[in-house]
Amino acid sequence: MAGDAENVAVVPKAEPPNEVDGVNTDGRLRHDWMTKYEGDAPKLIRQDAWYVAILLGLVLGLIFLTWRGTTFLVLTDGCTSCNEVVFKKYSYFFLGGFLGGVLFAIKYLYKVVARGYWNVDRRLWRIFSPFLSGGLALVVGALIDSGVLGLTTKVASGAAYFSYGFITGYFADRAIDKMQEVAETVFGAPGRKDAIKAPTKDTKPSENAVDDSVKT
Repeated sequence: MAGDAENVAVVPKAEPPNEVDGVNTDGRLRHDWMTKYEGDAPKLIRQDAWYVAILLGLVLGLIFLTWRGTTFLVLTDGCTSCNEVVFKKYSYFFLGGFLGGVLFAIKYLYKVVARGYWNVDRRLWRIFSPFLSGGLALVVGALIDSGVLGLTTKVASGAAYFSYGFITGYFADRAIDKMQEVAETVFGAPGRKDAIKAPTKDTKPSENAVDDSVKT
């Protein structure tokens, strides 16, 4: 009995965090290591983690295959009018944006999990955010190439295209804001005679009222 008592692990008592450590405590006490999530939450969190990890591996592999030229050969087999330089340019825009979206999703995931804000309702955002970032980067690449944005790529290299794509994908919200500015310049700002007011008991919201300021 005495030997068994000696082998029992001693669990450290939770203590207030030491400010000198300079560690992000996530609102926890020292030695408070157990997860706060219950039920199916830990399983679903692991699924989200695996999803973004797989996407990260896939996009890194595609970047290598694009640089190597394999992607162009596979996708343009038999195409006589396809241009490898143009293909690589826009591939780098898309893949750079996709990578930016994946890294942002990873950063967002571990932050909300650690701070207790993870929820299932955000799963659609986690699934589609990298694809949205890649698509935005592709469009922004076309806008830059056409001169619509007033920007030019001084260095015509894969690294330059990839960098533009990554910045666009990682900061997708700001890219959307910039595209909205371009749209207002080309088509004019949307006219709003009266500010949209919250509906009351005596009024009904218009079926055509759309908030065009929605962001990701």
